Amino acid sequence: MKKRIFFTAVLSATIFFAGCYNEVFYDIMQDVAPEDATVSGNISAITRYTVSETEYLVVNADSGLRYKKALDSGHGNWKTLDGDKLPFDFHSYDYFDAKHNGEQLIKILANETTLYLVTVSYKNDDSEGISAPTVVKLYGAEISDWDAVEKASWTKIIGEAESSAYFNFAKSDTYYYTTLFGIFQTNAPQKEHRSAYIRAGNSNATYYELSGTSTPSAIDVKTQEVQNGKSSTNRAQSAVWFGDGVLFFNATASTTNETYNEDATYFYYADGKTVYHSKKAGAVENDTVNADAAVSALMTCADALIIGRGDFSTSSSTTSSGGLKKTSLKDGVPGTSLEDFKTNAKTKFNSYHIISLLNATPDKTEAESDMYTSITFRGTGSTSGGSAKNIGLWSYYPDRGNWNRE
Repeated sequence: MKKRIFFTAVLSATIFFAGCYNEVFYDIMQDVAPEDATVSGNISAITRYTVSETEYLVVNADSGLRYKKALDSGHGNWKTLDGDKLPFDFHSYDYFDAKHNGEQLIKILANETTLYLVTVSYKNDDSEGISAPTVVKLYGAEISDWDAVEKASWTKIIGEAESSAYFNFAKSDTYYYTTLFGIFQTNAPQKEHRSAYIRAGNSNATYYELSGTSTPSAIDVKTQEVQNGKSSTNRAQSAVWFGDGVLFFNATASTTNETYNEDATYFYYADGKTVYHSKKAGAVENDTVNADAAVSALMTCADALIIGRGDFSTSSSTTSSGGLKKTSLKDGVPGTSLEDFKTNAKTKFNSYHIISLLNATPDKTEAESDMYTSITFRGTGSTSGGSAKNIGLWSYYPDRGNWNRE
């Protein structure tokens, strides 16, 4: 009798493995050896910035500000702007005096001429026994030579005295601090189409456009979703250059099919888990694609629309509903269903990962493009299923032929 039970168990296992062979072993075959991690940290944006007619990518990461030439297609090419060339001291904690010192670089943005650094300071919330964000500052510099940048190159546009007019926080019942502001950019391939904005407030918000190192100017904003009747709120969180001006979106994810040499013919944005597209401001096509989870980022290639997912809600859940998906793109029109990757993207980016995206060569096909994604996850590795060593920048290079650690 024991022999029969044992044989049945083995047979069942054989059937199980045979049934999942195609998917499981295909994924294993698609996986590759990891590269050494060279750009780590919670990177909030992968920003385009032009220095003396040379295109660069800039991120907030380990060691502060990291940059590389956009066309440097290969692992390990990122440089670091030394901390003594930045306008603030890095954040640290003094355990003897029990206080926070310095500032954390949380985001980098750019327009046609100016690179912007957003930092935050912290304090101890003794009533809750946690650290709390306090002052957000904004610095700007017009950089013509990375080697010539000094601390004095930067202008403090928004300092401690002015910060509360633009940037505020709220503490929830679950001890989370949420932002009552937004900072976003068009990040277009063509530098003339780049602009950056501040949203002060989440309701009845005031919007400001960043202009050089001057005090930000208040502007009127009406989002595309409100015009289209797709949303009942008017809280811009992203923007794109399209046609002859800027379109604003309630969605955190929006983009166009603009390249470095061609203007956009379509724009794309996500309302929750649904991706919309249009070739005319104020009018959205009926054809859409369902990403099956909240969309956090969008990126175009000549033949594909890459969809980053991730839930930015203030829920205490450790589930991010993230990962990377794709659909086809033909003459600017996306497909109506998700498609499988021909790369190893599925094995590298899973539902625990919150995604941001940038294609340094948007005129090329997916297989021919230099693409980047930064990933993070909610909670700790033990609670979320993510791994801290994976937090940071990832890249796809045609010569390498796979997604890997940057």
